Amino acid sequence: MRILHDTLHDSHPFTHVYRHAFQLAQNSSIPHYHIQLYLDQYMDQRRYNLPSNTHEVAAILPANSELSTGSQDIIIHNIGGNFRRITECNHAYLPLHFPLLFPTGQLGWTPQMKYANTSSQYRPNITFTDFMRYRLHPRPPNVESTLPFQACHLFQELIVNSYSAIELEQLHWL
Repeated sequence: MRILHDTLHDSHPFTHVYRHAFQLAQNSSIPHYHIQLYLDQYMDQRRYNLPSNTHEVAAILPANSELSTGSQDIIIHNIGGNFRRITECNHAYLPLHFPLLFPTGQLGWTPQMKYANTSSQYRPNITFTDFMRYRLHPRPPNVESTLPFQACHLFQELIVNSYSAIELEQLHWL
């Protein structure tokens, strides 16, 4: 854990965001909620069952006209008090959403990302699909870290999140 902490603290460019979120949570009076799931014993147990994973945490964010999102945005509360939205089209989205998979803060995809060493005028910008194809291709450990491929469930979450972002990108294109 110490190695992971030191790597994130020394190398991740967005450590200050997490530190500010921690300070905000410590200094503000966030109400404590207790959620209890109730299962009616007369309901069909094969269809209406309780979640089996106890390691998941969910947060309910109040709907606010300027903060409500239709996608997987990350909302950052800046020190000045204003909010900043990080969408999946922002280069900081992947290292903010998956800091354990990108411990040195490797930047993600943006719609303006260009292909390198290409003379094709067909499509000069890299699509999110192409970017994820590149990122999900394993390489030798001396070229690139194999950490994402060893992360099991977190890696699966990255793939599902990326797939939904790709679908959302295609919907925005329409």
